[in-house]
Amino acid sequence: MLRYLHAVLWVMLVVSFPAAAGGPASMPQRHFACQVDTVSGIAGLVLIQADDREEAENAALKAEAHTLAGTKSQARALMECIEQRGERFRDSYFDRFYREFPR
Repeated sequence: MLRYLHAVLWVMLVVSFPAAAGGPASMPQRHFACQVDTVSGIAGLVLIQADDREEAENAALKAEAHTLAGTKSQARALMECIEQRGERFRDSYFDRFYREFPR
């Protein structure tokens, strides 16, 4: 019985340790859509999950974008980042592209 209790306590300690140590990192909760100029010269869309707008902007510049031409191209310059909930792109043509983009 004592051996069984010792084993149960050991398992409880091992299982609860990750939670006590902070557990796995959580994903950022905010979702951004960024309009970028790409190396192909065509505007592109980058969807980013980030903690804040600055982080989203930095990530968008390092990403491959979905272009208006239906291809992918490396981002070259940031045009605008919006929160996916409640914001719209200033460029109405690009905003329509974003709203119709499959997710």
